[in-house]
Amino acid sequence: MSSVAGDVRLALTTAQALPETHEALRDRLRAHIGVVAGPAEAYAESLTDEWHQRVVLHSVESARKAAVGVDPQIPPGEELMILAEHIRTLLLYASRAPRP
Repeated sequence: MSSVAGDVRLALTTAQALPETHEALRDRLRAHIGVVAGPAEAYAESLTDEWHQRVVLHSVESARKAAVGVDPQIPPGEELMILAEHIRTLLLYASRAPRP
């Protein structure tokens, strides 16, 4: 997961520089969301608190929607930041997922 964390830091830094030139980073961030969404969902399924479970599942759904495509209304730098923040949240949940 260290490469994921590295990409998150890179995205947050890059978002303030020349984000239009970093399509490969955006693609990697989208792929990372696909990877960490499953373990985050597993964490949600392990919860007994229904409200907390809904919060986690909403975060997963929101991240997946953000990873689907480009919203022309969102400037590229902001898009990188949004994707990075989604990943940070999903990583937190994924770290708490039950281990098989």
